Amino acid sequence: MSNRTSLLVALALGLGVLALFSPAVQGQAPAASRPAPITMTPPGATSQPATKPDEPVLAVGDRKVMRSELDSYLANSGAPAYQRDQLKDEAMTQAAFRLLSIEAVKDRPVDEDAFKKEMERVRADLALAKWFKDETTTQKLDDFLAKYPQFFDGTRVKFSQILIACPLYASTVDQKAKLQETKNLRQRISSGQLTFEEAATTYSAHDSKKAGGDMDWIEFINPSRADIDMVTAIAVFSTPKGQLAPNVIRTSKGFHLIKVTDVQPGDGKAKNWQDPKTGQIVPPPALAGLAIRSVLQNEIMQSAINMSNCAVTNYTK
Repeated sequence: MSNRTSLLVALALGLGVLALFSPAVQGQAPAASRPAPITMTPPGATSQPATKPDEPVLAVGDRKVMRSELDSYLANSGAPAYQRDQLKDEAMTQAAFRLLSIEAVKDRPVDEDAFKKEMERVRADLALAKWFKDETTTQKLDDFLAKYPQFFDGTRVKFSQILIACPLYASTVDQKAKLQETKNLRQRISSGQLTFEEAATTYSAHDSKKAGGDMDWIEFINPSRADIDMVTAIAVFSTPKGQLAPNVIRTSKGFHLIKVTDVQPGDGKAKNWQDPKTGQIVPPPALAGLAIRSVLQNEIMQSAINMSNCAVTNYTK
């Protein structure tokens, strides 16, 4: 499967027939995920196909995998046509094994404590998946595209950044201290005590410090630059030329100050993005979904500082 499959997909969360395709949330925003798992239709339940009657493609006892679930899995995989048969075979094999496993162990005892812990994890996964789904409806994707046309019309922005390193697993006390350090540095730049370039060279933990923080040109519609977080790109493309981004940006690497140094406007027309390596085409709504999810993931990262009952304690010191 293409390494860029995850560009079309949100988080693969919760219980599904293809559990092997669904990594659990580990307390930070995932960098990538496989296609959403085929979900199992429980006994007595029916799927709701979009345009035609649904039918099962696999059943073990009363548990079924519906054709709409398989079709959705294959459609969302991003795999080219020549790989679809292989992917379908893999999906059906895993689904059959999962269903058979459920039947084989349904009457066997479980560790109740482990079961309760797993249910807590699953509830969080499902709640997170629903939150992401609710925030990426067709209407909300359309609204996002209308609000930020410069993200998708070929606009190019040149920017610089300063990174104050602070991992997500740092204690809340340390995170607050690093955030304040970053805000203080921004104030010194804004007041003219030192230039952005001087601050980057002296304080930034990013390799770009060697060039005064210069990150060169980027297009928002090109998500192939692994060194630029989507939330960072949102801040970059929302900031006028020659100005600092109004807020400190939090990513899994730490706290960022952003300065936009130049802008080349696009033509105002939303465009697909095509992966130059695989030829995979990613339409603007899919990119808008990635952007919205990145914002939500960023809210989770910020919760260590913003929520009084969500403190992080690091015992490794």
